[in-house]
Amino acid sequence: MSLLFLPLTLIIYYSAVKLYKRFPNPLLAPFLISLVVIIGVLLITGIGYSNYQKGTKALTFFLDPGIVALAYPLFTSLSEVRRQFIPIITCVVVGAMVGIIVSIGVLFLLGANAQMLATIAPRAVTTPIAMEVSRMIAGKPGLTASLVIIAGLFGSVGGFSLFKLLKVRSEAAMGMALGCASHALGTAKAAEINPKIAAFSSIALILSAITTALLAPVIQWIIHFLTQS
Repeated sequence: MSLLFLPLTLIIYYSAVKLYKRFPNPLLAPFLISLVVIIGVLLITGIGYSNYQKGTKALTFFLDPGIVALAYPLFTSLSEVRRQFIPIITCVVVGAMVGIIVSIGVLFLLGANAQMLATIAPRAVTTPIAMEVSRMIAGKPGLTASLVIIAGLFGSVGGFSLFKLLKVRSEAAMGMALGCASHALGTAKAAEINPKIAAFSSIALILSAITTALLAPVIQWIIHFLTQS
């Protein structure tokens, strides 16, 4: 049975792409539609996620190369990114720090325990890095991954609509926002629309991941200080 999951997933995604091309609505984004349909199939059939995961290992294998491929727009716009590198790195580092502190602070005020604080703190980077940082600081990596995916979905589905509403026209600003907030899904969406936006999104994704990984000991200390004081 698990052998059917790979072709089924490919068929569902292909159908979702065709649907989106026919009706280009953000709510019909291929990733979102595929996710909903696959969850529905698993619930209806009563098949566990572990069995589905076994049948789609080939797709999982291509996840990391797929993320690396998102760096291609960065390569094609490298000279432009290099000219603005100092503002970019400043924006990403400050943004990552503020995001982590605000997330921890709000949850702490709401009464969250240390493990929950550690789980949500690294949610603003791409899934593999977020899970590893969560593991390092005693969070729940699986839940962290879910939060990362939710954030990515919001940015991928509604990011450009929000930019239009707020009249954001800067390619650099849009790319940085997507890369920092919506990670790989946001960058993939940017690659569909504008290579320059995708380039800035790629560099933001990379720098945000590095910053969060380096800040892991500091995050752990902050959580310990808040929960033990």
